[in-house]
Amino acid sequence: MIVTPKETVHTEHGQTGVYVLTDDHLEWKQITLGVSNTTRTEVNGLKEGEEVAISSDHALRNGLVVKPALQ
Repeated sequence: MIVTPKETVHTEHGQTGVYVLTDDHLEWKQITLGVSNTTRTEVNGLKEGEEVAISSDHALRNGLVVKPALQ
């Protein structure tokens, strides 16, 4: 399983997922959750190396064009 910050996980329309960076836009990807603590959670459904978006002042949505600020 992959571990990600909890703030990357969203629930929309009854589904749990994350927004994955694909080229220059975001794509919704459904996931299942594993064990978590206060700040991080295990997720099943992501591949090693996939980059996920953290919420900001702007609402995330499928197809949103973004310019990543990679850490």
